[in-house]
Amino acid sequence: MKPLLTIDPRPASSPARDFATLRETGLEEIRRTAGETWTDHNLHDPGITLLELLCYGITDAAYRTTFADADLFARCDFPTARAALTCEPVTANDYRRLILDAFPTEIRNVWVEPATRALYADPATRQLLFKPADRTLAFEIHGFHRIRLQLHQHVGNAARTALIAAVTRLYHAHRNLGEDLHSVAVTDTLPIRVCADIQLAPAADIEKAHAAIIHAIQNFLNPAIPRHPLANLTGRLAEEIFSGPPMVNGFILEEDLDRTTSVSVVRSSDLIAEILRIPEVIAIPRILLNPVGSPEASEHWELPVAAELEPSLAFADARLHFYKDLIPFQPDLAESLAELEILRADELRRNDFPDAEDFPVPAGTWSDPAEFTTLQESLPATYGCGSRGLNRDRSPAAVSKARQLQAFLLVFDQILANDLSQLANLHRLFSSDPDLTQTLFPGTVSSVPALAFLLKKPYAQLVASALAEPTAEPIRRSAILDHLLARFGERFADDVLMNFGPAGLRTVPAVIHAKATFLAELPQLDARRARGHDLRDIGGIWDTENVSGFKHRLERLLGFPTFTRRSVWDITYDFYEEKDADSVSEIRFRIVDRKTKPPRTLLSGTTRYPNKDAAEAEMLRAIELGMEPSNFDVKQAVDGKWFVTIVDRTVQPENIVAMRKKFFRTREQAVTVRDLLVDIFADRFSEEGCFVVEHLSMWPRSDAWPLLAAPLEATPESPASWDPYSFHLHIVLPGWGARLGDPGFRAFVEQTIRRELPAHLIARICFIGREPMREFEENYRAWLTALATDAADSPAVLGRFIECLENLHTIYPTGTLHDCKEDGDERNPVVLGRTHLGTQAPP
Repeated sequence: MKPLLTIDPRPASSPARDFATLRETGLEEIRRTAGETWTDHNLHDPGITLLELLCYGITDAAYRTTFADADLFARCDFPTARAALTCEPVTANDYRRLILDAFPTEIRNVWVEPATRALYADPATRQLLFKPADRTLAFEIHGFHRIRLQLHQHVGNAARTALIAAVTRLYHAHRNLGEDLHSVAVTDTLPIRVCADIQLAPAADIEKAHAAIIHAIQNFLNPAIPRHPLANLTGRLAEEIFSGPPMVNGFILEEDLDRTTSVSVVRSSDLIAEILRIPEVIAIPRILLNPVGSPEASEHWELPVAAELEPSLAFADARLHFYKDLIPFQPDLAESLAELEILRADELRRNDFPDAEDFPVPAGTWSDPAEFTTLQESLPATYGCGSRGLNRDRSPAAVSKARQLQAFLLVFDQILANDLSQLANLHRLFSSDPDLTQTLFPGTVSSVPALAFLLKKPYAQLVASALAEPTAEPIRRSAILDHLLARFGERFADDVLMNFGPAGLRTVPAVIHAKATFLAELPQLDARRARGHDLRDIGGIWDTENVSGFKHRLERLLGFPTFTRRSVWDITYDFYEEKDADSVSEIRFRIVDRKTKPPRTLLSGTTRYPNKDAAEAEMLRAIELGMEPSNFDVKQAVDGKWFVTIVDRTVQPENIVAMRKKFFRTREQAVTVRDLLVDIFADRFSEEGCFVVEHLSMWPRSDAWPLLAAPLEATPESPASWDPYSFHLHIVLPGWGARLGDPGFRAFVEQTIRRELPAHLIARICFIGREPMREFEENYRAWLTALATDAADSPAVLGRFIECLENLHTIYPTGTLHDCKEDGDERNPVVLGRTHLGTQAPP
């Protein structure tokens, strides 16, 4: 029986949707303010009609706020559960999921286990050694993974080598920071022979029963890991379903992985229980176990399995005797094998999932909340305010009164239009668009007749100017982004980013751009938080986004222009001379992109300088300013074409420091070029960036490889303290520039690194000079190349890189002693216990 549709007689939960409450509140206000002059509050009074009209407008707006979230946010682009909840593999089971999902028809099971490598230390000489000697201390390098594969039986020996290489490649593409691969191998097996007498039902098919028993034993000894479609996981939490890496071929649950760990013992009683689950089997009078190759007379009710082995049962190894009552039966082995292949094929088909399943974002139904009928249109025609106008009295006095009422009601219509427009623009209000600074979205009232007679200016322009708040809008936009970030447990240090910019103080729009960029990349940043870069990616060595998730996240939090691995010292510029009519030589600068063919001029200076030093200083300033979109102006020339300039807004009047000497037909084309310039400057001209060097990547592959030096804190009492490889990092940053040369910002960088770095990793942080940075980049790039290509000279390349790494030292700005003058230079003042005297010249 269909339920009856009725109107709930109870008052609305919100006063804004309760017409009676609103009307009574309005009447109370009327009595308080105009009780002595207005006493007729009956329904026929025009003032009461207007009051009820306004109450209706409020209830209408309040009702629209109760639309379902899916409807209100129908135009928002939300990440799905698969994008928001999955992450790169972190645990051993995560790696198992990753590998099983990538090779569903080749790999039956996989085990990912911790592994170590041994080294030795001589405390007397403080040297690390490959082999033990007198008085040496042994320690183990941690952070390695050993991967053991168990393949499906149809995978032949020829395919094994290619499969091992593919798994190795997959691991390196998804490895964690500070970890590496020990080995990948197909696991060795312990072949087991099962000898049993089996009583079958009279109607049993011998060959099918034989195949079912073999298949059951094989699945017990090497259980297949089940894969579940999303439809079968109802009732489970989304974060449980989408735990770990994103899956393509069904979902693998944690409890299923825990049940398929390595087997340490095989018991006859367990096999009996598995075989008896087959309907055709009645009883098992006798069963014996023994390893293949041992005397068949040996009997084992409990057969131990070594840790590095997995038990297996091949078709030919089974010694099964079948009976129906007392009559023995011999199965046709060829037919039994065919039935067994059918069972195996069915098992593989259950792992075939055509698409990556996901919870869809509720689609919702978009009903534009901003679309409404004006209050004026809802009045009776006798008021003369709506589209019907004055039907009877068209005298000038009546028209004037109607227009006065229109002007009065226009204020309320506009308030209602603004509220509903704000509701309709929720998708923009909560957007991660880095170029959006607007937070108020005024509506327009265009359906009021004779609007031009009420207003002198264009109405839309009037409304926009009334709501324009150039100062408050960016602050509100920043607060909204803070709210969105807080929902994910994230925050930005606004005060630090505002006071430390590549070109001095930062503007609020620049900080907004950094926050919005971080928010837009948040699903990727969170998913890759612990991931290291791919050491085997030959195409991702330099000028690449193949970086660790930690580096990507760190540089976004610090407001660096880009997170790619690239050179930060090799920045080149062009200068050219000009002579005016007075024949005096003057210098201009030109910023050229030499990575394009032919090279193209990106920006040109707008001022001539007396010498190269002055031109270079202004050019560096232009590049620093050009890394933030808020420092660009897109203007229209007299001829109607558009052009792009870089403006220094920290001086008054504002100074145009450079421009793109090319004109565009439309503003959209100029804006596109502006965005392209920002990306190019960030990617190719920024001197801010960091390098994350994992010590474990330098572990010695053989005795011919050089070793890292022993840590300074190593002591004979603690052998583990001599390990310079396990979970150790070098984080190298340029020690110059407006921000990274400042001790205050460096302290913020170090604090951010320690907060964001996984707790088990230890980092040495170095802020180095230009020449050490040049040497470091050359050696680091050579080492990454050798590592990715397995170059023959890798030991020699590593030796040079280790020598370079061990010679890195942080540079400090020179300290300033107070000279007791109020106007003295107090940059980097000497503070007892907190200051290095330093050698770095002030910027």
